[in-house]
Amino acid sequence: MSCPARRAPSAAGPPMPPDGVATPLQVERRQVDPRLGHWLAALRRSLSPDHLVSSPCPRRRAGWLTQVDVARLSGLTARAYQAVEQGFRVPGPRVFDGIAAALQMTPAQVAYMRLLANSRCVEPRPVLAADEVQALVDSYREPAVAYDHAWQVLTCNSAFRSAFPAAASGGNLLLWHFTMDARRLFVDWSEQAAELVARLRLMHARFADSTLLESVVAQLVRMDAYARTLWEAGIDVGAEPSCKTYQLRSPAGNSYCRTVVQLLPAGAVDLSQRLSVWLPQAGEP
Repeated sequence: MSCPARRAPSAAGPPMPPDGVATPLQVERRQVDPRLGHWLAALRRSLSPDHLVSSPCPRRRAGWLTQVDVARLSGLTARAYQAVEQGFRVPGPRVFDGIAAALQMTPAQVAYMRLLANSRCVEPRPVLAADEVQALVDSYREPAVAYDHAWQVLTCNSAFRSAFPAAASGGNLLLWHFTMDARRLFVDWSEQAAELVARLRLMHARFADSTLLESVVAQLVRMDAYARTLWEAGIDVGAEPSCKTYQLRSPAGNSYCRTVVQLLPAGAVDLSQRLSVWLPQAGEP
């Protein structure tokens, strides 16, 4: 009795499952931070295929990039990209660069993806003693405040306490920004709030095991609905600017500007001690 002939395997391989459905891969893999896959999925769904996919299918149902779209734009197989988004595979350099290019990532977004894929930074350690930090902020006539990687106030000078009493006594600069006092102070408050949450997301990825940052995130999403919406959206990330000008509003309703310069102590290799100096613009008091 002859055995039936075996069917030759298809060169195309098994069909891909629907977008977002996991399938096991018969490869050895290391589990990665689950936030990576969630973020990649949210990012691609925020992008329209119209200007990215060279010949979009006229029958396509999704109004965003699918996993297959990203795979093609990245120069990967659909299965290889799917494994990254579903947390089954740590992206190597070629895969990493291809995904970053396909999703048109900003430098901050690239840094965020790299941190989620590879980083497990320990809680940063200060390089200056408390009295040295105090002497540093007191050396400025302009408002100056020192704070750590979680925006906890370490100390400030008398000029800062006089100009921003609620921020000086609140304990955390990021949480203070979501108070009514800060809403009245910053003319473009909502824009600044979105930038702050984007910076928090990048810092949260850098120090994945920071209980202090976890506490700040928990307080933030409890205290303000807009902050909770920004955080749960989960897409925007941003780096701390070295210099930024803010438009502020006085109690009398007059607007004025302050340029905030961000500094790190000499020899610092992390963000455990940061210094902000608030400088007036030329011609302003």
